[in-house]
Amino acid sequence: MNKVALFIFVLISLAVVSLIAFIVIPEEYLTLSNQSTFENDLTDSQTAEFQFLDQPNIPLNEAEQAQSDDAESSQVELIAVGDIMLARSVNTSMIRRNDWKYPFLQTAEVLQQADLLFGNLESPMGPDCSYTDEGMRFCANPLSLEGLVFAGFDVMSLANNHGYDQGTEGYEFTKEQVSSAGIAPVGFNETTEIVVSNANGGSVKVGFAAFDECSRH
Repeated sequence: MNKVALFIFVLISLAVVSLIAFIVIPEEYLTLSNQSTFENDLTDSQTAEFQFLDQPNIPLNEAEQAQSDDAESSQVELIAVGDIMLARSVNTSMIRRNDWKYPFLQTAEVLQQADLLFGNLESPMGPDCSYTDEGMRFCANPLSLEGLVFAGFDVMSLANNHGYDQGTEGYEFTKEQVSSAGIAPVGFNETTEIVVSNANGGSVKVGFAAFDECSRH
């Protein structure tokens, strides 16, 4: 084969190879290129979402599961309410209705759901409270303890600016009455610890203290 024929053969071979490349390679290249473009166009949040969905579901081992169950079983629900007024017009309302549960009839269903119920008793108790709708020296009838028990109170703070409205004797009387009703009093000199149980059989110890700087004792 002379040089001219060889040169023509090489040109024809190159032309055939170029034609094959033009027909076949672009389609495969475009497929790969589109896939690469799609992956690069994913936002960070989408990528994170895909990665999250691809995570394996690894169950807790026995020790971890037991620890989780213990933590859940020891949880208790605490409800704390503010000032509880059982004197003055609230007292006369209970007397008129002959119902010492009256102040809590609309709330007891919610309050009773707590594993531990705490409140602040704004009105000290006395054995001979006068019936009045006026005045700022409060006095509550001990019979109103029925309402506190009905609502499910476990702890009652006596430390507030009306705690000594009936003097030291009234404060001590209130503390005794509250305690005799099965409610733990906390006040100016009293703290308490209560072991609270929940429906799952778990329990937790809770400590209480109450403070007030405005008392007139």
